Amino acid sequence: MSAETVQQLLKQAVQAVCNFSKEVGKGIKDIAVALHKDYSNAQQIKLNQIQQNNSIAIANQIQWELFCVFRGKKYPYLQIVQVVEDIVPLRPQPPQFGILLENPSQPLPSFALPQVKDKMNYDIRIFRQWILANYTLEEAWRLFPKIMSGLYIADITRNGIYAVLTVAFPQR
Repeated sequence: MSAETVQQLLKQAVQAVCNFSKEVGKGIKDIAVALHKDYSNAQQIKLNQIQQNNSIAIANQIQWELFCVFRGKKYPYLQIVQVVEDIVPLRPQPPQFGILLENPSQPLPSFALPQVKDKMNYDIRIFRQWILANYTLEEAWRLFPKIMSGLYIADITRNGIYAVLTVAFPQR
């Protein structure tokens, strides 16, 4: 074999090793990108689950606090709230809850639900005063954080069989 042939074979071997190295590098890069994407997707799923759990926990807390205020009270056109489940979480943002209408087939006068909203907000304010009179400030915030944060009914609309309460908090 001549030196020229050996040199040609070495060049081909070096080129083959370079091509092989490029393919291996590309494969490693593709694997790394795929692993990162899988990790990112898993992290996003985990974050979404945490956010969903937080939304559910907030809705449950609001539902419980509204129940504490509204239980046993008679509001015109609405069924009496007797158990927590009588206040139905409908939407997390903005927080909306439904209370069954007393007679869903009955048309409501235009002033009906605004008057109910005013009565409910009055009852929330009275309940907040009762909390402050009967609990330490620390206990009040621990037991009723939403009411203590200024929870109020911003709007009431009719939707099928429900009066839909939109809950809000004062702007800071």
